[in-house]
Amino acid sequence: MTNAIRIYVASLADYNAGRLHGAWIDATLDADDIHTEVSKMLAASKEPIAEEWAIHDYEGFYGLRLGEWESFDKVSVWAAGIEKHGEAYAIWANDTDDTDVQAFEDAYRGEHATMADFAEEYYQDLGEVDDSYLMGFIDWERVGRDMEMSGYNFENGHVFSNR
Repeated sequence: MTNAIRIYVASLADYNAGRLHGAWIDATLDADDIHTEVSKMLAASKEPIAEEWAIHDYEGFYGLRLGEWESFDKVSVWAAGIEKHGEAYAIWANDTDDTDVQAFEDAYRGEHATMADFAEEYYQDLGEVDDSYLMGFIDWERVGRDMEMSGYNFENGHVFSNR
């Protein structure tokens, strides 16, 4: 996978005529600029009336799924969020279908090897437990599972709060 965050937009008139005609477009452009690039691609079509388009491929979005007719406003914001925050933002956006980067930043709790590691760090940071011998008696895996049932999400090493 390339590091570029981009979409392949195809002319549906060409597609229906049995030709592949489209363009790879930088998804980090703002929505108006993406529309401009799509208009240029459609204008270069061999078909006399090439007006409709669809997103047929994309790269750099990690696991975030885009629809064929995804809003360019959404695509642009998602691409900017991924450019700034990487895979974590893509996971969050895919799970929430949200574009609000501030909401992501509020929900994101960091990258951890396991939910148990997150739970231990979380409670240590709160000052609820110290490094005394009692630490060995706490079942952090169980605490982590309880946190997941109480509004935390752990996916691919990233922790999010849904609270």
